[in-house]
Amino acid sequence: MSKETVLTGLNARAPGYVPEWRPSSPDAGTALAHIWAELFSGTLERFERLPGNCRRALLDMMGSEAKPALPARGVLAFQAGGERVRVPAGTGTASPGNPDAVLETERDLDVSPALIDAVFYASPSRGAVTRYPGRENIALFGAEAPEPHIWTFRHPYAFRVSERSSLRLRVEPESAGALLCDHTAVWEAGGEDGWEVFPARPGGRGILLNLPPGQGAERQTLRVTLPGGAASNAAISSVTALPGGNALFPDAVYAGDTQLSGDRAYPFDKRFIPGLCFYVACGDAFDKPGADIELSFHLSFEDFPIEGYPEVQIRLKKLMKAAELE
Repeated sequence: MSKETVLTGLNARAPGYVPEWRPSSPDAGTALAHIWAELFSGTLERFERLPGNCRRALLDMMGSEAKPALPARGVLAFQAGGERVRVPAGTGTASPGNPDAVLETERDLDVSPALIDAVFYASPSRGAVTRYPGRENIALFGAEAPEPHIWTFRHPYAFRVSERSSLRLRVEPESAGALLCDHTAVWEAGGEDGWEVFPARPGGRGILLNLPPGQGAERQTLRVTLPGGAASNAAISSVTALPGGNALFPDAVYAGDTQLSGDRAYPFDKRFIPGLCFYVACGDAFDKPGADIELSFHLSFEDFPIEGYPEVQIRLKKLMKAAELE
């Protein structure tokens, strides 16, 4: 908030508190108002920066660092009129919806009005080159091509699991689903250490793939290889990653600053303390942004005696006879 805004608010409130004072008059009250507005506007400016400073302090405490600023990149398409046009590197372009965002070309580009006249498919195994007569609805993997079909699924973190867990992958094909779990299909999980074959089986509407544990952070890619011509019309509608078994067990459990061990844990210690926090760590679940996570607890209740306090002895005194009580 600027000094002028503070002065405007002060002048608007002045008639209700000091009606005899005129803010426009050059007196001691006006000078005091300007000095106070200058100091208070600086205080408000620092107060508005407080949430951002707290957030940065929290990220610094967690060891997080801000990523360096990178220029935006995109794909530009140019359409030539009736003749060839050369677009030199550094040519600026802007979008009608956001004229302030200017993109520059990275290299020289020749824009030609030429169109594709023919498309050819080369088959090294057959030693043949096939020409497709049309330019629409080209089936590159038709029945006449003996080349294998390969589908590749890549995700930066969905397929990563530790040695303690396993992962099931549900694939729902739109058609020809049996081909994806046939004995001729080869499913593999890969990373920097190479590819590992794992089995597939039908499950519900789709296919369940039991990914073996291991490879940790390196596993990012899955692929299925089919023989040529076997899946020219097959399409995959969705891919869903599920935890293997009934649940994923936590890597660590903390009650405050104390790490708990064993199958039985007291999340708030044996004696309840207000303000104590309960923490659960599970890398196989919590490092998957966008995942649906369900937490399940098996609870039991136990009585713990209060320690450190003497037991009070209750002494009874008769106030009336038993006959009077009856």
